[in-house]
Formats: sequence, structure tokens, C-alpha cells
Amino acid sequence: MSTRLFVYNMKLFSHPYRYLFILFLGLYSWLNTSFVEAFRYYGIQAGFFSQVLGFTLICLLIWEGNHVMEYLLESKTLKKYSKVHPAVGLFIISQLIAAIAGLFVYFVVIVSLLHENMGQGYIGLKLTLLFSLRVNLFLQCINAIIFFMNRYKQKELEAEELRRINTQAQLQAIRNQVNPHFLFNNLNVLSTLVLQKNQDANTFIEAFSSVYRYILKNRDTETVPLQTELEFIEPYIYLLKTRFVNSLHVELDIPDQYREKHIVPAALQLLIENAIKHNIVSSGNPLTVKVFVNEEGWLAVQNNLQEKQEKLPSTEFGLYNINQRFRLLSGKEIKINNDGSFFTVAIPLLTAIDIKKY
Repeated sequence: MSTRLFVYNMKLFSHPYRYLFILFLGLYSWLNTSFVEAFRYYGIQAGFFSQVLGFTLICLLIWEGNHVMEYLLESKTLKKYSKVHPAVGLFIISQLIAAIAGLFVYFVVIVSLLHENMGQGYIGLKLTLLFSLRVNLFLQCINAIIFFMNRYKQKELEAEELRRINTQAQLQAIRNQVNPHFLFNNLNVLSTLVLQKNQDANTFIEAFSSVYRYILKNRDTETVPLQTELEFIEPYIYLLKTRFVNSLHVELDIPDQYREKHIVPAALQLLIENAIKHNIVSSGNPLTVKVFVNEEGWLAVQNNLQEKQEKLPSTEFGLYNINQRFRLLSGKEIKINNDGSFFTVAIPLLTAIDIKKY
């Protein structure tokens, strides 16, 4: 089953059957107007063909005009520089489109080409403009309903996906708690320290328990302050350095102004663990992992590349999980860069404004 998020994204003005809707709307408008005998009441002598053509052309021009403007307003260029929501911008511009459509049909088609009598004075023009604006208002109302239905459905699906990802994260956290490699490596180091009656044994035990305490405490938490994550990562780094002695170097360089921002819990642990898993870590080839804030204000975890010849089987769960959780929480995705010398993963630092509410 694909894990790609399905987005409900039906649009009125770009609907594949829109021309059938336009024809139906034009005929319905003509029938409705004929039923109340509006042509006779206002002294309009236009023939059947002119009437139907006029209504249908107005509907067509308004619909297609909105279709083009909707596409333009949703372009990346306009979105970047415009502070107005595309739906609001479309509604405002559509009124002008409707007026132009009414004027065009009245003067160019009805009067100039068909030479029809549209009543005394400008009554025909007024009625044409009024009809154009009412048709546009009707279409904009339907479009707004569809827009909010799309948004509601998308939020619902994203919330469901987030619940699924969090469930996976909880399961992974449980797996990590009983991961035989993790337990074996750390308990092996611990037994060595105890047998040697080393005074560092108690420190190691405390660090070991701190790591698990943090995982258990935050397994249901969506985000944690970066400062909290850094406090957790210190005992985790201690465990790693005790295991790898002088083969692993972890450098933390986080300015104070970034420490109150948020990340998903255990993200740093997964990224450091990922670096160790896929690279040689030895006294002859020490691995250096740097944690810093890059020029974009994102938290970056970078390691020198010295990939293992025999690569361990990878589920790619770690990076995928982090990426999905950030995307669903904030709409932002992690950035991965491999330049042949260094492997860097950058994750966004979030504020309360960035985090979506479900």
C-alpha cells in the first residue's frame, strides 16, 4: 500500500465536464427567465437563438475567465509576492471578469452581430450586467463550498496520516527499547566497566537510563523544544563515546536564540544513529558528526562520508519517519545533501506559528 498522502483536490473551474455544466447553466438561465416572462415585461424582442446564445456565452466567458485567473493566482510567482489568499483574489477579479463578459456579449454579439432589440434605453445592458454578476456570484459560492470541502478533507486526511506516523514512531520507540543490538552494545560496555570496578559505571548507568526515560516520556509528544532535545542528546552522546572511545566525535554548535524552537522528539538521536549505522567508525577512520544551525536557520546534522563496504540492510524508516512528521506538522520537509565528502540532513526549527493544528 502506498504511503503517499492522498489529497482531495477537485476544482470547479477546471472540472473535466465543465462545458456540460456551462451549457446546462445557460439553458437553465434561459428557461428560468422565459418562465417569468422577463423578455415580454422589459420589451426585449430578441429571438430564441439570440437569447440562448447570450446566456450561454456569458456563462462560458465567466467560467473560462475564472479558470484562467485561478491558474494564474495559484502560480508560485504570484503566491510568493501576494499577501492575498488566491480564493479572495479570484473573487475580487471575477467581478471584473463578469462585467467584461456582460459588456462583450451585449455590444459585440447581441447588438452588433445579431442586431437584436434589447429594450428601451439601456435596460438590456443593465439586465445583461445584472445577470453576469449574479451568475458569477453563484459560481463563486459553489467554488467556495468546494474549496472549504477540499480543505476540510485534506486536514482530515493529514490528521489521519499524522496519527499513523505517530503510531509508527511509538512502535519504533518500543522496538528501540528492546533492540538487541542497542541493548547488547551498551550492556557489553556496562559489564566491562563493572568488571573493571571503574567509577564511570554509575555515570554510564545514569546516562543509559536518561536516554530511555526521555524516549518513554516523549513518545506521545508531537514536538519538543530544541533545548530539551539537546539535554537528552548529551547522555546519548556519552553512551556512544564510551562505546567508540576516540573513534567518534560529536560537535554541538547551537546559538542560544535557536534553543527555544521546536523539533520532533528523538530526531537528533535518529540522525546521529543513522550516521553511525552507514559509516565506518574506527580509531583509524574516526567519524565526526557536527550539529549546527545552517544559513537558512535550520538544524543540520553533518558527518564525513566513509561508507561501509558491506552496507547494513536499511528500512529507511528513520529519515522517512522524521520527514513525514515534519511535513504533516508544518508542511516543511527535511533536506538531504550528499556532496561526496559530507552527508548532511537539515531539519526545520519550528515555532508555534509553523505547527498546524488538528
